[in-house]
Amino acid sequence: MPPASNWSPRGLYTFGLLAAISVSATIGAQERAYRGRDGSLLELTDDQVLAVLQDGEILADQALGSGTTGVRRLELNLDGVVLRAVFRHVDRYETDLRMRDGTNYAGFYDRYSAECAAYELGVMLGLDMIPPAALRRVSGDPGSVQLWVEDAMTEGDRGERGLEPPDTALWSRQQAILRGFDALIANHDRNTGNSLIDPDWNLWLIDHSRAFQVPRGRVSYDRVNQLPREFWNAIVNLDVDEARNRLGDYLDRSQIRALFGRHQELIAHVENLIAQRGTEAVLID
Repeated sequence: MPPASNWSPRGLYTFGLLAAISVSATIGAQERAYRGRDGSLLELTDDQVLAVLQDGEILADQALGSGTTGVRRLELNLDGVVLRAVFRHVDRYETDLRMRDGTNYAGFYDRYSAECAAYELGVMLGLDMIPPAALRRVSGDPGSVQLWVEDAMTEGDRGERGLEPPDTALWSRQQAILRGFDALIANHDRNTGNSLIDPDWNLWLIDHSRAFQVPRGRVSYDRVNQLPREFWNAIVNLDVDEARNRLGDYLDRSQIRALFGRHQELIAHVENLIAQRGTEAVLID
């Protein structure tokens, strides 16, 4: 794991509004739009939210029963800004692991730091679907602290209630991003409990502690059949040196090598789809 000495805030700001997060699911925005609990837009950047996550006073610390990664919900306050967040401290690694579905891993990871890696990689790819996450110690335990998505339902809740998205084209676009991003980070743990939907039908991707695996053998890209054009361009133009530097605090070398290998495989897969089906059938405008 990266040493604790690498942990440092990205910025510290003074601001004084109670905040919850909500954004439109567009590709390309590096800073998200935030909303207060009354629905009003707040002038908050990701750096400001990260400052609360890293340095905010803990007002409440509650264990949550769902999941297997020792999840706790925190309430944090920094200079009058109160945010809720998820704290994870799972840290597991196994070699030569075979899962029940037959997948073999040279290295299987279940680590809190992957939450931060997923967020950072999402920022580099212009995604606004992953809540800000930072490293932090809580009660002496190292872990990740990620912004809580307020007033959200899970994909499982949506299915049980029989709710359909009001904009099917936007929903399909978000699902295409989910599939492409999960293939890139080797996330085989996407289930109906870690895809969240806010009141505006924005899709949020959470719980990435089991992402950035090192599979033994080639990853399947069969579920990736379309991508938004902007997301595809961001994947193709990903700065590998920048990614290596930004993710080095959260992933070990074998995870980073595997990520870059998948990056090239995913590009080759989509280029093959374009050659077979044509650009307009594969890239969504």
